Amino acid sequence: MTGKIVLHLGAHKTATTAIQEYCTLEANTLRADGIVYVGHTTKPFSTYRTLRDLTAEARGEGRFDSREARCKLVIENTRKIFSRGDIRSLLIPWEIFLGEPYDETKGILYPGARASLSALAEFLNDLPTLIVFTIRDQWDFLNSWYLQLHKLGHVPDPDHFRNWAATADLSWRPIVDTMRQHFGAANVMVLQYGSTAETHKEFFRALFSAYGYTGRIDPLSIPRRNESWPKEALEIARHVMPLLPNDRERYLLRLKLDDVFSGLAGRPVKVLDDEMRLKFSEKYANENALLTARP
Repeated sequence: MTGKIVLHLGAHKTATTAIQEYCTLEANTLRADGIVYVGHTTKPFSTYRTLRDLTAEARGEGRFDSREARCKLVIENTRKIFSRGDIRSLLIPWEIFLGEPYDETKGILYPGARASLSALAEFLNDLPTLIVFTIRDQWDFLNSWYLQLHKLGHVPDPDHFRNWAATADLSWRPIVDTMRQHFGAANVMVLQYGSTAETHKEFFRALFSAYGYTGRIDPLSIPRRNESWPKEALEIARHVMPLLPNDRERYLLRLKLDDVFSGLAGRPVKVLDDEMRLKFSEKYANENALLTARP
């Protein structure tokens, strides 16, 4: 067996949705270069759903039905894929496997990551695995996640969110250290999400190289669909989302607000101010650079 599993575990808000959509559209191109993309599905015996249920149960967020049969099938199918000889990577880029990054009762990022990673390591113990983790400047990350919470129908109090951010340990290092502990330092790659147009290009090229792709990637062809919202859109979401009966209705409202406000001028809302940006930079910038440094 010569292939390897490539688990891209987020973080959220590092173009993960855009990457998933691109991989779905370009699945045949990836396959021709020896990469099998594992996409989203609701089928319970699929690789995606099995890993999602496995990690959710590890975090205490769900029940993993038919565990033994599903795990056995996924392992067998993975071995069959790699036995073909022309597959280098089984690409699984889903940040949801670590859970959500924010819990107002926990003073760290991704409080469920340790349990999720332990479950993944135990499950994939006999399979060669590369972990890819993409991180973002903490100030940008949390401002973006605050907006995302509105889009998901969860509307946190801005003062509570700011207070949490000011007191929480927002270091990425504990997550990366846990990855290295379970999978080995040589099997963990950390990349910095780009904050400018030029660094976006470098980021996507480095990312697909980590996936094992040898072809040419045009970063401009990767769709960017997560629209920023101005204050007016957040106010609509704040009042309307809690009244909607289900996730589908909230999703439809999100699409509508994206459509309406994406073409209008206006500054995106930043819940964290520039003073906090400076504090985060002083505290975490050097560490972020060390985490993403390549030998």
